[in-house]
Order: sequence, then structure tokens, then C-alpha cells
Amino acid sequence: NMGRVEYSQGVRQAIKAQHPDEKGFVLGGKFTLDQLRDSRFCLCPSGWGWGWRLSLAVITQCVPVIIQPNVTQPFEALLPYASFSIRLEKEDIPQLPQILKAVTDDQ
Repeated sequence: NMGRVEYSQGVRQAIKAQHPDEKGFVLGGKFTLDQLRDSRFCLCPSGWGWGWRLSLAVITQCVPVIIQPNVTQPFEALLPYASFSIRLEKEDIPQLPQILKAVTDDQ
């Protein structure tokens, strides 16, 4: 069951609990590729297969926000993740809105 805390390392649950009504955040439920294309950031937390969210974010030109403690990303040794994604720790979740608002277009 993907809703279990151990499946997602508690990341998805923490985001939903700490930011349930955050303006600009779409949490839970189904989403479309158009929604991803229209988004600046796409959350890629632990808990839904090997890089599926990451792949969708990259395909739709949405900046992946990776929150996956102790998880090596696909082809991490070959791809410059720092140049096309944001990697955060679970401890950053309380400040997530402020962190994302502080990201400039040049970054």
C-alpha cells in the first residue's frame, strides 16, 4: 500500500500534513501532463516506483524537487542532477514553500 509511511519514508505524509492548503501546491489525487507542463516545480518524493515522477517532471520540463532520503537517482553518476533538479531533505519540508519561492529563473 503506497499510503503507508514506510513506503514513502514519511515524506508524502509530512508534506500533506504541513502544507495541506498551501497556495500553488497540488497534493494528492490525479494529475494530467498539462498540469505538469504548466507547473514550475514537480514534487518527486519517495513512494511511487523507480523514478516515475522524476521522468514525468523531466519530460514536461518541470523542475523536479527530489525529496527521497538515501535514494540514489537513476544514472546519478552520469547525469548532472544539480543542473536540472532541486534535492531537499525531509527536514526541509517545513520550509518548502519558502525554499521554492526563493529559487530564481537563472538557477
